[in-house]
Amino acid sequence: MSAILIPLCASTLLVTSALLFVLEPLVGKSLLPVAGGGAAVWTTAVAFFQLALLAGYAYAHIGPSWLTPRRHAAIHVFLLACVAAALPLPAPSNWVAPAEREAIWLFGRLAVSIGPCFVLLAATAPLVQRWLASTRHREARDPYFLYAASNAGSLLALLAYPVVIEPLFGLEEQRHTWRFGLWFAVVLVGACATLTLRTPPPAADSRADPPAPAAALPPRIRWRWLVLAAIPSSLLLSVTSYVTTDVVALPLLWIVPLALYLLTFIIAFARRAIVPSRRVLRVQAFMLVPVAAEMFLHTQAAAPVLVPLHALTFFVTALACHQALAASRPTGPRSTEFYLIVAAGGALGGLCNVFLAPVVFRGLYEYPLALVAVALLRPPGDAVSDERRARRLDLALPLALGAVLLLGTRGLRAVEATAGAKSGFVLLVVLLSAVGTAGYAFRARPLRFALVLAAIIGAGATYAKGSTRTLFAGRSFYGVHKVVLETPTTRTLWHGNTRHGSQDMAPERRGEPLTYYHRTGPMGGVMTAWQGRPQRRRVGVVGLGAGSLAAYAAPGEHWTFFEIDEAVIDIARDRGLFSFLGDARGKVDVVLGDARLSIAAAPDGAFGVLVLDAFSSDAVPAHLLTREAIALYLRKLGPGGLIAVHLSNRMLDLEPVVAGGAAAVGCSGLVRFDNPTEAEARASKTASHWMVLARSPADLAPLATDARWVPPRRNGPGWTDDAFNLWRALRL
Repeated sequence: MSAILIPLCASTLLVTSALLFVLEPLVGKSLLPVAGGGAAVWTTAVAFFQLALLAGYAYAHIGPSWLTPRRHAAIHVFLLACVAAALPLPAPSNWVAPAEREAIWLFGRLAVSIGPCFVLLAATAPLVQRWLASTRHREARDPYFLYAASNAGSLLALLAYPVVIEPLFGLEEQRHTWRFGLWFAVVLVGACATLTLRTPPPAADSRADPPAPAAALPPRIRWRWLVLAAIPSSLLLSVTSYVTTDVVALPLLWIVPLALYLLTFIIAFARRAIVPSRRVLRVQAFMLVPVAAEMFLHTQAAAPVLVPLHALTFFVTALACHQALAASRPTGPRSTEFYLIVAAGGALGGLCNVFLAPVVFRGLYEYPLALVAVALLRPPGDAVSDERRARRLDLALPLALGAVLLLGTRGLRAVEATAGAKSGFVLLVVLLSAVGTAGYAFRARPLRFALVLAAIIGAGATYAKGSTRTLFAGRSFYGVHKVVLETPTTRTLWHGNTRHGSQDMAPERRGEPLTYYHRTGPMGGVMTAWQGRPQRRRVGVVGLGAGSLAAYAAPGEHWTFFEIDEAVIDIARDRGLFSFLGDARGKVDVVLGDARLSIAAAPDGAFGVLVLDAFSSDAVPAHLLTREAIALYLRKLGPGGLIAVHLSNRMLDLEPVVAGGAAAVGCSGLVRFDNPTEAEARASKTASHWMVLARSPADLAPLATDARWVPPRRNGPGWTDDAFNLWRALRL
């Protein structure tokens, strides 16, 4: 029996972990239509999963101590079978997110729906290792190699989800298949419990001295485990927010950081060292410096470079922390305590990102703070002859380098004024390179190295404030918002690194819609072509931004904006920031809530024109562009009604997606891509890509004579609520 014990244990952990990590993107994707479709939905769900993982590990640690191993194993298998019988997984289509405290609401919903199932599955990995540790098997003393099998199952499931599961199976099929997988896991766990508990315990040797009790762990060891687990967890959510805020909120991009996170556990807890920790620490120090420099420069619109840079830095940083955890792990009997503390650290990092950081910080400051903390956790290098002098230099040298950066950036202003912005930028890169090289040389002194990184990031924040004047900065569940004064009279609303509307407050330009909504652009053409028509009497707009489109509202028209983020509504209504809503000549209402749910509540035929302009930074909520969503919009249109869809996106080619969905529900469409001339760009016009849809070509007749409007490209049937295919839409 002992010959099959290890393969059975490994298979059980692989299957249960795979089920857990298919469940995460499956539930996250199901939540998009009811929770707004932003990156915060996924990061909040991940924080919940981390907390549920902690609950599972606590149950695995405490349960066997209160009951005999045999009795607890029977109870665990019974509870798992009860959960499997109580499924299927809920489809949250009828959930309605509140206008505030969204994260708490989401936690509560997940807790009562999938919480028990997730906790029991999460507890299985440490329980199986504890069962093995209680036997006479030769692997019982150090069962941590099973942790690698567990993480391998998790990683396999995560990679399979966007590549195989999501493209081939709809959500309903995924839920049914997952339930069958859960019953298979129940059988495996039952077999594993039976076999391990029938394996004889370690033999007592009367001739040997009784084993000494395990030495008490110093509190500092437990605290170190907690911190080493918390920081990579915080970084996981920070990097995920960075990636998905500016691309799209879909499982493919959620999964990349989480897969890297799991891969670090597999490498760190492997039976043999795959990558030496000393090499990982050297690469980590090398990667932290350019990331700090990028935060200084606040680079924009370079996702193909920045996403790999941040992802690789996160990977080597998490690997360094997890290798430190693996090196200090206790023996088998203490494994559940170790896993409990590691899970507590993971949950702590996630909860801080989801609940604490949005309250304390106005920006994503938890990300650079975590990077600085990681540098502090690096092991020190060789001892120096004069430690007291070295400690003084640990403070003095970073202060000196920070002063050099601050003074240097002030000098750059003069260079930019005389020699131009390009010369100033070249000098700035040289200055950052010199300081970064010095910082890398300090990598053997953790405090000195961390303070240099902090000096670079802090000086960058000061430099950015000197470059632009920030009129407002705030943060909500849906992201970070800033209103920046870009010229003496022009202010722009930024969400992430994407502008969401601008206004020139000069009296002669105050009522002009700028950027994507310029009067000479596609939206201006639509508004002009339908001016005076009955369809303009009732206009619905999905997405508020700065309220730019309200500039088109004419007397006798009723415009309704649908906006999910209350912070955006407050910004648009603040006449000290923007005045489009207050200056509108027609009646303007703003409805708080998810646009698709709000529009569904309106009477059929309520609108003559619907404008879809909802973005979270540059990420489009996918559930607003599916076939079902387009069919809903059509029902809400009156005779001769029009749908205008904003398609501008740096990473996704949305034209074939929307065109395919529109064709599937019988819509006709035209599309126009508009690039501004130099004169228009100076007048604050930006490139934009728009599509118009209607029930028939005759309803689009006002644009038929404009050669700039052409039939859209179509590639497949478009997205549905049940299935998205992101691969086809990515601009690779």
